[in-house]
Amino acid sequence: MRKPLWFLVSAALLALCGALLSAGSRTFHARARFNLEAKGTEFDPFFLQGQITVISNLLNTPGNRSTLAKTSKTDEKSFALEGVGPFRSTKLFYLNYSGPESNRVQAVASNAANLVIAFYATNQPSWEVSFFDSGCFTPASPWERLQDSVASIWQRCKGAVGW
Repeated sequence: MRKPLWFLVSAALLALCGALLSAGSRTFHARARFNLEAKGTEFDPFFLQGQITVISNLLNTPGNRSTLAKTSKTDEKSFALEGVGPFRSTKLFYLNYSGPESNRVQAVASNAANLVIAFYATNQPSWEVSFFDSGCFTPASPWERLQDSVASIWQRCKGAVGW
C-alpha cells in the first residue's frame, strides 16, 4: 500500500513542477507591418515570393540579428523570426517575431521593419517603402487555422459554382 501512495504523491509533485515551469516560459508574439510598393508588381506571386526570401535572408544574417539585439536591448537568442509575408492580399508585408518578453519582442519587430525599410531605401530607391504599425498579438490556434482554411475553401467553391 505504501508504494502506490508514494508514486501518486511523486506524480502530483512532478505535475505541479511542470505546470510552474511551463507558466514561467510564456512566449509572446509581435508583428510589424510595412508598405512595399513597386510599380507593376501588385499581385505578381513571383515578385512576392522573391521579396519574402530577400527579407527573410536579410533579417536572419548574423550581423543583422546582432544589430536587432543591440537596438532592442536584448540578447540574440531571446527572439525568433516566425514569419514574413504579404498581409491579406494588400501591399503590406508583415514580420512576426516571438520571444519571452512582450516589450522586447515588439521592439525587435519594429526595429526589424525599420531595418527592412532602410535596406529598400538604399537598394531600391524608386520603390515606396514605409512603416505601417507594430504590436503584440495572439497567434491563431491550429484549430482556428483549420476552420479558417475550410471556410475559405467553402467560399471559393460556392463562388465557382455560382451560389
